Amino acid sequence: IENDEECEDMRTELQDRFGKLPLPAQNLLRISLLRARAHRLYVEEIRAQKDGIELFMNREAKIKSENIPALLERAGGMIAFNMRYTPTFSCKLYPTGYDTKDEETLLKTCEDLIEIMEAYLL
Repeated sequence: IENDEECEDMRTELQDRFGKLPLPAQNLLRISLLRARAHRLYVEEIRAQKDGIELFMNREAKIKSENIPALLERAGGMIAFNMRYTPTFSCKLYPTGYDTKDEETLLKTCEDLIEIMEAYLL
């Protein structure tokens, strides 16, 4: 899956064959699309735990690095940027202890981060 259209085509095909998609299958489609979007941003790895997300950038990324301060401001303190060894964006999360809710928060936050990064870095 490389774009929204391909994701929707896959969703439609799966629903036609198997009926209503269970939540894990829906999340798998979201994750596949998220990975494609992240790849276009030169994100090499997305590391997610219950208490946060880290997006590791390719050191040779061709992004508008001068826009990083504006990106951080736009995110309203939601994310931090670290240039230590590998350029990394990170976001702290606060788990509730409810797996389904925490998984949705994790996935939605990651989607939001990628959307903000697309607006400022490409």
